[in-house]
Amino acid sequence: MTLVWMVPVTGAAAVLFALWLAYDVLRRDTGTPAMQEIAGMIFEGAMAFLSRQYRTIAILAIVTSCSWR
Repeated sequence: MTLVWMVPVTGAAAVLFALWLAYDVLRRDTGTPAMQEIAGMIFEGAMAFLSRQYRTIAILAIVTSCSWR
């Protein structure tokens, strides 16, 4: 019977902890200009990678859905 209340309480605690971690990271110093430049390049590369991955997955999903015969 204790599981009935433990699961929602644990879930709420996990969400609160994640919010606290996000707050802690976002309030920290962003670093020197050189660090910000490198971070920008990493972000740009990551976004290019994700864009390519999503395009590939979309193409594969379309090909798979059209070949249902």
